[in-house]
Amino acid sequence: MVEDLGHGRCRLTVGAWAWSGVAGLLATFGTDLLAVEPPALVDACRALAGRFSRVDP
Repeated sequence: MVEDLGHGRCRLTVGAWAWSGVAGLLATFGTDLLAVEPPALVDACRALAGRFSRVDP
């Protein structure tokens, strides 16, 4: 679900079987994330960022 918050912002509410799945979905959007909850999702996003940072071109 996407909720318009005005001023070019929105709230995205999604669900998945695992936090890593939600983190992967968030990675598909070409924008900064201003607030991520719960802490388990923040951890999954950091883990994904770590894996992406180790990609060898």
